[in-house]
Amino acid sequence: MEERYMLEMSGITKSFGGIKALNGVDFKVRRGEIHALIGENGAGKSTLMKILSGAYLPDEGEIRIDGQLCDIAAPIDARRYGVGIIYQEFQLIPSLSVAENIFIGAFPYKAAGTVIDWKKLRGDARAALSHIGFDIDVSTQVSDLSVAYQQMIEITKALNKKVRILVLDEPTSVLAPNEVEKLFDVMRSLRGEGVTMIYISHKLEELFTICDSVTVMKDGAYVGTGETADMTKDQLISMMIGRKLDAMFPMRKPLERDETVLEVNGLSSGVNHDCSIFVRRGEIVGLSGLVGSGRTELVRAIFGADAMTAGEILLEGRRVSIKNPRNAVKLGIGLIPEDRKRHGVILNKSIRQNTTMAAVNKIVNMGVIKGSEEKRAATELVEKLRTKTPSVESDVGDLSGGNQQKVVLAKWIFSDSKVMIFDEPTRGVDVGAKSEIYQIISELAESGKGVIVISSEMEEIIGLCDRVYVMHEGRITGMVSGDEITEDTLMRYAIE
Repeated sequence: MEERYMLEMSGITKSFGGIKALNGVDFKVRRGEIHALIGENGAGKSTLMKILSGAYLPDEGEIRIDGQLCDIAAPIDARRYGVGIIYQEFQLIPSLSVAENIFIGAFPYKAAGTVIDWKKLRGDARAALSHIGFDIDVSTQVSDLSVAYQQMIEITKALNKKVRILVLDEPTSVLAPNEVEKLFDVMRSLRGEGVTMIYISHKLEELFTICDSVTVMKDGAYVGTGETADMTKDQLISMMIGRKLDAMFPMRKPLERDETVLEVNGLSSGVNHDCSIFVRRGEIVGLSGLVGSGRTELVRAIFGADAMTAGEILLEGRRVSIKNPRNAVKLGIGLIPEDRKRHGVILNKSIRQNTTMAAVNKIVNMGVIKGSEEKRAATELVEKLRTKTPSVESDVGDLSGGNQQKVVLAKWIFSDSKVMIFDEPTRGVDVGAKSEIYQIISELAESGKGVIVISSEMEEIIGLCDRVYVMHEGRITGMVSGDEITEDTLMRYAIE
C-alpha cells in the first residue's frame, strides 16, 4: 500500500538574481509526524518554507497537501490550506492582550455586529490555551510575558486557525531546558491529535528527542531523508556538510602553559560571590553550569560591563582597574557576547566598519580613518575566517548567524586582544559553522591568547577546554581538567 503524505513538495526550484536558492527539491512529510528539516545556513530550508507559506512563489514545482494540488500564491492561501508557521521572530502585537493576539482578525461580536464580545473572547482564549495544557491570564499584555509564554501564544494562535501543518523555526533558541521540555510536551500532544509538524533546528540532539524523521538539505538541494531512530548524529553531520566528519573539535598542538595571562581573585558582583579563576597563555578555560548560575555575569564583571563589589583582576601579573568595557578593551580583553545581534555587532553597519570599531585608533592618522588600511584589514580577516559575503561593504545584518559571529571574532582579532572571552560562541549557528568556529578558537589559543569559553552545551565544553570551572548560584563549585572533564563530573558540581 502506497504511503499517504500530508505534504508533498516536488521539484521546487527558486532563483534570486541568477543565484539558484533551491534546485528541484523534493520534500515529503507523513500525516501526524514531527519531521525535522535541517542543513547549514544557506542550505535552502527557510526558502523552502517561505514557498510553503506563500511568502515566495516557486519558479518550478508543485505542492500537494493531503493529496490535493495546491495553488499557494500568498500567505492567505497557505492559511486556507491549513499551513501555519511560527518564526523565530514572533508575529505578536506586544501592546495587545493574550486573548486579542490569539483571535486577532477574528474577534467575536455581539448581536449588533459592531461591539466586541469581550467575555466570549476571553472565554474562547482560555479554552484554546487549555487545549494545549497551558494556563495563563488571557488579559495579560503580551509584552509582559516571557519568551516561552509568547511562543505558546503563537502556537495557540496557529491552532485556532485550524492548522494541519505547523512549521516551527528554531523554536528552542532562547528557551531554558525546562521550557524546552514544556514545548516538547505540547508538540507530543499535538502529534497525538494528528497535527503534522516540521521542525527546523541547529540543535541536533533535540531531533533525536522529539522528531520521528529528518530531511537534510545542502546548497539548495535535497540530500536525503531517514527515520531518526535509524540515524546517528555523526551521519546527520556528514550529510549536512558533505564530507565525513572524524571529529567536530580540532586537535591542538601541545603548548607550554606556564605564564598566567589573567587572574581573578575573590570577585563579587551583583550575583557572584568570591569567584577566583586564572587563565594561562595558550589555554582554553571553560565556564560551565546551569542557566542562571552566574557564568555570564562573571565575565561581564571581568569585562567592566557589570560593577565589581569586591576582588581583584590581574593581567599578566599586574593588578588592573576595569571600570567599564573601554578599560577592558585598552588592556587587551575582548568579549564575544551571548547576544551578538544586540551587543556584538552593529547590524546596519558594514563588515569593514564592524571589524575595526573596537580598535579604530590603529588605522587613524590625525583624526582621519585610513580607508585603504581599514578595507585591507577587513578583507584579510574575511579571508582568514572564511566569512561568506560578497563584499566587506555588506551590512552585517545581511549575513547568516555563523558569519555574523565571525565578524565579532574579526573585531577582537583586529584589536589583538590578549584574553578572548566567548559567551555561547556557537548559539544559533549551523554545524558546519560550529566546526569552523571551534577551529578559530583553537588557533587563537595556539597563537598564545588566553581563552575563556562559556557554553550550555556539555559537548562543547568537553571537546574544547583544557580546564573547566563549574558554577552554581554565583559561586565556583569546582575545577576540573584533562580526563576529569566529563559530563557526570560537570553536572555533579553544577547542582551542588
